[in-house]
Amino acid sequence: MKILWISSLAWKREGTYPYTPNGAGAVAGSLFEQSMIEGLEIAGHEVDIISDYPYAAGANPHARIEWSHREGARDVSVKTVDVPYLSLFYKEHTLRAAVRDRLRENTYDVAVAYLIHQPYMSALAYAKRLCPTLRTVLICPDLPDMMDMSLSEKPLKALLKRLDMRRVSRLYHKMDGFVLFAEAMRERIDLHDAPYTVIEGVATVDGLDITPVEREKFLLYAGTLHKNIGIETIIDSLAYIRDPEVTLHLFGTGELEGYIREAAARDGRILYGGFIDRAALFEEEKRALALVNARNPEDAYTRYSFPSKTFEYLYSATPFVTTRLGGVPREYSEYLWEADAPTPESIADVINQILDTDSSIVEERGIRARTFVSEEKNKEKQSAALLRFMEQLLSRGGATE
Repeated sequence: MKILWISSLAWKREGTYPYTPNGAGAVAGSLFEQSMIEGLEIAGHEVDIISDYPYAAGANPHARIEWSHREGARDVSVKTVDVPYLSLFYKEHTLRAAVRDRLRENTYDVAVAYLIHQPYMSALAYAKRLCPTLRTVLICPDLPDMMDMSLSEKPLKALLKRLDMRRVSRLYHKMDGFVLFAEAMRERIDLHDAPYTVIEGVATVDGLDITPVEREKFLLYAGTLHKNIGIETIIDSLAYIRDPEVTLHLFGTGELEGYIREAAARDGRILYGGFIDRAALFEEEKRALALVNARNPEDAYTRYSFPSKTFEYLYSATPFVTTRLGGVPREYSEYLWEADAPTPESIADVINQILDTDSSIVEERGIRARTFVSEEKNKEKQSAALLRFMEQLLSRGGATE
């Protein structure tokens, strides 16, 4: 099968990126995509990439450049601009031009786009128009109107997002199939009776060192530092943990950086480490007493998303303390340490439980969690699920036929 892949994919080589991805979310997305593409190519299929990720780092990091993620691949990174909102229209133009060039030179069976993003969806629709037999697949890791938890506080951005979503809603009808990260996403996406499958992500663990290390008494949160995702709750939970030696380490970037720095200045038990290399972060995750996610299950977005850090956290074999989230399938529950409520007291109760549990029992549960994600959620198995779905689409009529 010949596949065209459209996204903002940063391809990692020998443990490094040629140009630093823009934040934790971009890293998580690129890791998922690279793993899925590698899995497809291990199975004997060919993938060419069209990306708006700036590969030409240096004097002009936004120039168009052709590259190859494997021998024989015809990949391209299109030219972009940094002007807010205008960049969407410019990106759509350059992506469509790249699609046109590739379809003039190659025949593809399926075109895939990662992210509910108007330029990528427009590029898919354009590819379909040029080649009506092509099957188009949209991978939906998040709902775009729920990615900014403080959108209600930004009236202009909220208005522009509503306008953007109107066009996105029309473009849904140009898709032949959808890959959702959570079953409930079908309630918010107009599938127009198109087939869908659920693949909540992939355990991208290549290169992560699982050599055992000695644990220390600190909690760890890593990821995007947005409001309303439970970071404040984690900080407040320190007051209810019985052992005064337990500290909290926070890593990542985002709008709460200032709040976290102020909290760290007031309380010596809080350490803010900023954005660090994934390998270094994984070493911190292995050393931690527990990894914590305190999102509120009553917040609508938790029903429609799967936290990408789940795989890495479980692979570390460190206890993963989390609230019960609607977007996380129940098969994960036996490997999680679940809090009854998204409150500081409830989070602390689970931490205290871990402290009171025999260390051999805690470690055994962690090893079972690592085995689960490495054997059941690896790139070979998850990409095989995507391949079966694409084969299903090829056997039936498309959205515009």
